[in-house]
Amino acid sequence: MNFLKTLHTLFITATLLLCIHAMAQSASSDLIIYAKQSNVKFLVGVNGIQYHAKPLSGIRITEIPGPLCAIQLIMVTPKADTLTRSLYLKNSGNYYYYVDTVFNKNQYAIFYEAEDLAPKQIKGFISKTFLPLSLKHVIIDTIASYNVRGNATLTDDSKPVAIRKNWFRRAKCNQATSDAQKINAIKTKLAERSFESDKMRIAKQQISSGCYTAAQIKELLFLFDFERVKLDLAKFAYHYIADTENLKSISDVFEFDRSVKEWERYIAEIQAKM
Repeated sequence: MNFLKTLHTLFITATLLLCIHAMAQSASSDLIIYAKQSNVKFLVGVNGIQYHAKPLSGIRITEIPGPLCAIQLIMVTPKADTLTRSLYLKNSGNYYYYVDTVFNKNQYAIFYEAEDLAPKQIKGFISKTFLPLSLKHVIIDTIASYNVRGNATLTDDSKPVAIRKNWFRRAKCNQATSDAQKINAIKTKLAERSFESDKMRIAKQQISSGCYTAAQIKELLFLFDFERVKLDLAKFAYHYIADTENLKSISDVFEFDRSVKEWERYIAEIQAKM
């Protein structure tokens, strides 16, 4: 009898440990950043830590704690530049971003490509080399774990937390687009899609290419039907809104109080990190 009790206790303990491990895994994400152009090389830092010592064209950084992430790319070729961006990594999975020139400008920026919240698994373990078929051309030079510093170094003599706050401030949008045609073009692209998942991907790709007002983002959010999709897109779009004093007005797009509370909680969480 005692043996059965002991066995039962061990089973419960093992189950709890697996659940805790699964929860820990779900709280982290993999970030893949790559260059669209073959001659582009960069150094990348995440939350105040630089993750490789030589310029690369692509890198995967695993197990980044979500949902907020501050990154800085130091462009080495073809011209020197520094790009700073804050990202929303909502769940476990793979998030793909790329570096390319801004349309009609000789200036580089970081763009959203796609996300895969259920990456393929091999024998129960997430494959760190998996890429969607549409991104098979991407060259990942290095895979680095966020939790294993290894050769990673501080980007300067400050503490990572202080650097991260500085990056969040630098990544803030200062001037929203005044081009009504651009917003109308995004609306047209969304109207051409039937599935919310397709509309979401396109909306994120388009939003990541510029800065907007809270009112402009509201216009786009009203084009979506599902509450959870609106909330996810609003959190993503936060980092591309210039008039942050009007962020709470976005609450108008939500039907449920719990969504409003989660949105306001997200705003407070980000502002606390700045």
